[in-house]
Amino acid sequence: MRRIILSIAFAGAIFGPALAAENFIPGGHTYSPDNIPLPDLNTEQDNINLNADIIQSEINTKQRERKLLDSQMQRFIGEQELQGGDYTLEY
Repeated sequence: MRRIILSIAFAGAIFGPALAAENFIPGGHTYSPDNIPLPDLNTEQDNINLNADIIQSEINTKQRERKLLDSQMQRFIGEQELQGGDYTLEY
């Protein structure tokens, strides 16, 4: 029973941040020409923009690292070829 609870807690700790990153919606400035100019420095909206940009850049970095690791793993798996003859048993 304890192992089940610990494994569920461990899985939640591992997969929780990944789900949060996928569902993150920045609340900062959109930087589009249709919007009003950027807010003044050190205002509340500027701090919101700063935090949203930092979080978004961390998400992009983690997603890039995950994609690089996945492509390296796929390349490693694809290059696995056995050398020599076929030594499997025949029944």
